[in-house]
Amino acid sequence: AQKYNVSVKTLYSWAKILKTDNAVSVSPDAKSKFVLRFHSSAFSVDALKWALSWRLNNPLSSIIQAYEKLQEQAQNENWKIGNYQSFARLINTDEIKILLKRAIGGKREIYNDVAPYVMRDLDKYAALEVVVGDQIVFDYLVYNDQGEIVNPNAYIWVDMSTSAIIGVDITLGKYNRYSVGRSLKMALNYGVPQTIYTDNGKPELSKYLADVRAQLSGIRWRDIDDLEPTLRHQKARPRNSRAKPIEGIFNHVQRRLFEDVAAEFGGFGYQKYTKTNRDEWVKNIQKAALKNSALMDWRYFIGKVAKAIDWWNSHLIQERKIVPIEAFNERLKVANVSRFDQDTLNYIFMPRKLCSVRNSSIRLTIAGERRTYSHPALARFFDQKVEVRFSEGDVTSVAISTEDHKFVCNANLVEKIDPREAEELKAALAQQNAVANAIEEEFRKYSSIYKPSYQINAYTAPAQAANQQIKEEKRISKKYEMSDRELIAAMKPKQARA
Repeated sequence: AQKYNVSVKTLYSWAKILKTDNAVSVSPDAKSKFVLRFHSSAFSVDALKWALSWRLNNPLSSIIQAYEKLQEQAQNENWKIGNYQSFARLINTDEIKILLKRAIGGKREIYNDVAPYVMRDLDKYAALEVVVGDQIVFDYLVYNDQGEIVNPNAYIWVDMSTSAIIGVDITLGKYNRYSVGRSLKMALNYGVPQTIYTDNGKPELSKYLADVRAQLSGIRWRDIDDLEPTLRHQKARPRNSRAKPIEGIFNHVQRRLFEDVAAEFGGFGYQKYTKTNRDEWVKNIQKAALKNSALMDWRYFIGKVAKAIDWWNSHLIQERKIVPIEAFNERLKVANVSRFDQDTLNYIFMPRKLCSVRNSSIRLTIAGERRTYSHPALARFFDQKVEVRFSEGDVTSVAISTEDHKFVCNANLVEKIDPREAEELKAALAQQNAVANAIEEEFRKYSSIYKPSYQINAYTAPAQAANQQIKEEKRISKKYEMSDRELIAAMKPKQARA
């Protein structure tokens, strides 16, 4: 570590990448030297170093501004400086241009444009060994069902082994954690990958996605903070476009989409552009797209996106000599991946919360609104926490289970009832009474086993006789029970009824 000026942690990371426990010796040639030296008889070295430092801290400034600042500083420091022409030559060398690039774009800019490429052989991956996800913001505006103009987003998952697009979800607006989940669920129909690779967006780092990973790994809710999911989640470095290997695929899909829309509306068909006509070609494509974007219905647009994705999956990648979806299906046959049935996947990807039971009901917020769900089976879980799974697309019911994943019931949405709607009110009261009567029946069953001894005096006999008569009158009146309307009519004076 001292020899190559790296930490011990870095050595271990190298060993992990190379899948060996032994330290690896790095060639001395791998450590490049980049040393800046000034040679000038007209300028003192300290003056040039200060001028360079000022430019690196003000990278968007001009050379003449740097020279004027140096003149002011040279008077204070008594430095020797020459004329502007010599300064411009000394302060604008190739090495200094690279340092200015670092000042403007950060260290990542050096990796992107200056440092040597690291070429990765993606064919060494097995199918579903690494699945990469990222967001697309389309360059289109479409109408939704309410007639509003929205900018569609998509979240796409790509198999790194074959570049096949295996999961996609389109939202009419900004993507969120649920669109990430829906597209991942589509990808998981082929099998569970070893690693998912995303950037550091808020939806990708959400608790929802972490919870899904835990469930796919079989981790129970009570152990979710103690166990590590077997489905790894690797994150890209921030502000590093090259850390997202599917950016190039997106560009091809977007270009194909442009061509398809423009060919239908603007008369621009598929053509390979060159460096000389590229700007004009892009301008024509965008003009045709923008001209007709406000006319597109969202269903029509999704159909165009699906067509562009199908083209990508079925076309030949010349550089790798593979057709993405065909190569993916072939490699998937020999890949050792686990699969879930569709019902299990749907259940796992439903958002879930722990809620306390009260009045045979649970309350939670779905789609920004506080809602109440009830079922008689929840009565026995009074003041306990249960696991609630729901779908933002269907708020009429939720699935209830215990923390140990034992299914309890599907609770239905409780809505306010118009007091004048007798039938709805009667049904709700009947459900309420059913729970209360069931509890009452069990209470009487077991409370009657124990027979307490009572004090008997002169009031015991008349009290028991009065109570017996009340029970008899209730039994008889129940046979002739009248509806609310009949009862009100019977209570009116005879003259009013006549």
